[in-house]
Amino acid sequence: MVLRRPAGQLAPLVRSARGKVLWGGGGKLTPISIWDIPEQGTRGPKGKYDRAEVALVTIRLADAGGLDAVTMRRVAAGLGIAPMSLYNYVPTKDHLIQLMVDMAAGEYQYPDREPADKRAAIADLARQGRDITRRHPWLPDAMRRPAVFGPNGLAYFEWFLGLLAGSRLDTAAKMEFIAMINGFAVMYGGMEATLAAQQASTGISPDQHAAAQVATLVSAAASGQYPNLAAALSSSEPSRVRDADEVFDSCVEALAGLADVVRDVLADLAVSGEPIPEPLSERTYSGRFVVRVPAEVHCRLVREAAEQHVSLNRLVSDRLARA
Repeated sequence: MVLRRPAGQLAPLVRSARGKVLWGGGGKLTPISIWDIPEQGTRGPKGKYDRAEVALVTIRLADAGGLDAVTMRRVAAGLGIAPMSLYNYVPTKDHLIQLMVDMAAGEYQYPDREPADKRAAIADLARQGRDITRRHPWLPDAMRRPAVFGPNGLAYFEWFLGLLAGSRLDTAAKMEFIAMINGFAVMYGGMEATLAAQQASTGISPDQHAAAQVATLVSAAASGQYPNLAAALSSSEPSRVRDADEVFDSCVEALAGLADVVRDVLADLAVSGEPIPEPLSERTYSGRFVVRVPAEVHCRLVREAAEQHVSLNRLVSDRLARA
């Protein structure tokens, strides 16, 4: 997300009228949480509205027209106040979006007791996330911004982490798994909302859209240019068409199964006394390793390096980089 300094602001720090720092300096403008800013100032009259009411009006605008419909002027008009008065509640549009995302996260419902079937509970969270996104199609766009966690977002993490408490996943793996499930649910819900909007404007139903996709794949497979696609389609047995809910549940089940595989592997390593392998992305590399090749390959590489007027190391490094 590119952040621009407000017009007329030359200082590295942007402050409110009361001197509260809203954006950090250090060469880059960095958003801070709306929850780090007091909702009501210590001076002057109290505001007529609270942040929940501001967020509700903003969500109504976004539900109807997307995030592009959310402007400080329109939100102020929805509240019946002057645009400049809105800045007493929220300093920027980014802070408005933080409130919107957190209010949407408040629509999750959690059981009073810890569920016996953790996997089913995870699937339920995913379904809720999909349904929330279908109600608020702007969520995928809003969640592409840097994450800022409000109270409802923290409650989601707290519940989800509780479901993973009995696993052998480390903290990083748990966070990645939560992001994977939540990201898929939001993406799928956003896609369904887009298809519904498309049907309303063009009359093309989701089933017709899916049929067009299948026809494209079949045509591509028949062209001979995509042998792997042709093999996949020819080897599959005809089956009934599954609806969107079944496809979603199947995908969530597959994603949840990944966590089970990791858990089982870690359990096996613990039983056998083997160390848990360090992730490749976290290892340090010297940039030096020995490669043995046939003599004729070595000879050919030396000749090519000489013809290109580069070192053998440079030639091989470039080849490996492009592999």
